[in-house]
Amino acid sequence: MRAVKRLLVVILMCSPGLAGAAGDFSVKGAGLFTCDQMLQLASRDPNVVNTIYTSWLLGYFTGMNSATAALRNADSIVGGDTAPEELRSMLIESCGQNPLKSVLQASSEIFERLSKAVKKP
Repeated sequence: MRAVKRLLVVILMCSPGLAGAAGDFSVKGAGLFTCDQMLQLASRDPNVVNTIYTSWLLGYFTGMNSATAALRNADSIVGGDTAPEELRSMLIESCGQNPLKSVLQASSEIFERLSKAVKKP
């Protein structure tokens, strides 16, 4: 259980509002790459975004929703009604606007934007 709590804290630290104050944390996989690197790979093989980056983004949303639900003891459905293709388009658009940011930063911004759109009970 202690390891789960640590994991939840790390995931939440990836949130844009918390990451700056959290100190160092580890990011794995596609989130490590810059948007520019992702876009360059995608220009050579568009399936890279579909298979690698969209999958990573879906996992990010799953982790963030899971951590948020656990810490708030309430449902968290951010992005639940958004198709993977739409999330992929959001990621490409976000990265196109600022190629120097990381895929993690772009994903965090998308998550934050969609979380504001979720209807609160």
